[in-house]
Amino acid sequence: MIKLNLETKTKEHEIIKAYLEENASEALADKINNGIKIQKDNKTLINKKTLEGFMNFAKEEARKQAQKGASFAMIENEVVYGWAIHYFEEESIEEILLNEDLELKSTNNYVCIIAKSKAELIKEGEILHHCVGRMNYDKKFTREESLIFFIRNSNSIETPLVTIEYNIQSRKVLQCYGNHDSTPDDSIMKFVYNKWLPYTNKKLEKIVA
Repeated sequence: MIKLNLETKTKEHEIIKAYLEENASEALADKINNGIKIQKDNKTLINKKTLEGFMNFAKEEARKQAQKGASFAMIENEVVYGWAIHYFEEESIEEILLNEDLELKSTNNYVCIIAKSKAELIKEGEILHHCVGRMNYDKKFTREESLIFFIRNSNSIETPLVTIEYNIQSRKVLQCYGNHDSTPDDSIMKFVYNKWLPYTNKKLEKIVA
């Protein structure tokens, strides 16, 4: 049976994942596990989808089918399963976009995602209980003095783990913190300094040139 790298947080997630593992084609499994490459704003991005994203999609589809004025609709299981196949198969449905130029997926199960908005910074800071969403980081981010990156487990890319502040001018990591400003464990630090930082500096040289 096909194995899918989808994080489950609820029983509903587990049911959808089990269905997909039993019914997904190899091509669909590859899209789920590795994401879909798309071109957007002259950049190559990887569109990665999650079960959490699918549940939000399914809720919206159910709302559309609810009778006028109703707050819910009764949807058959087979319809929901069909939505799941469609959600993960359809390339035009976007969820988490990874920038292939400055982001790196490691064989050590980590992925680095570039922050794309002030809202993402605030959410990251609230969940990890640090100040990336405050203390003028958003202004530095807007002025492109610093780039903010999020380290995630590759099989749980929607769950905050570690936050990096990267200075564009010096091309150095200024800060690298986990929950409550804690120092990440050795495996993450090795990924950041031995893999991601050299990779990012090399890519940035090409972009600037």
